[in-house]
Amino acid sequence: MSVSCADSNTCTTVGDYPTGLIFRTTDGGTTWTEQSATGGARALWGVSCADASTCTAVGTSLIHTTDGGATWTQSSGVAFGVSCPNVNTCIAVQGIGTIPRGDILRSTDGGVTWTQQLGNLSSQLYGVSCTDDNNTCTVVGQFGAILHTNTGGEPTAPQ
Repeated sequence: MSVSCADSNTCTTVGDYPTGLIFRTTDGGTTWTEQSATGGARALWGVSCADASTCTAVGTSLIHTTDGGATWTQSSGVAFGVSCPNVNTCIAVQGIGTIPRGDILRSTDGGVTWTQQLGNLSSQLYGVSCTDDNNTCTVVGQFGAILHTNTGGEPTAPQ
């Protein structure tokens, strides 16, 4: 359901039930190798690779790898989309339950731990794209919600 390419040869894709599916290519898509999602990831909906070795995938679990997918390590949480502008920083978005409520999460250690940046937003959030190491991100969600941040989702004081 999502793909991220670190370069013209190396891409990782993730998928859905019955288990979290992960496939990787290192030859520009000619061949794909299945990788094992650890920690009981049942569904994966988003992936972002900062380089050929470092990827974070999100879904019913938040998982990350620093060895090109040979091993994936689970963190706690659920998210729909993720964007990692560098190997340390990732922004993930959530939509929780049947009540429209979205959260923006941030990791500064490559997906090991996550901190809520903004929460209880008025719509579920589904996708995020960050363009640079300064955490300039655009988030999209339910009911046409489009949010933009240049602080990686960190709340800012009113001006």
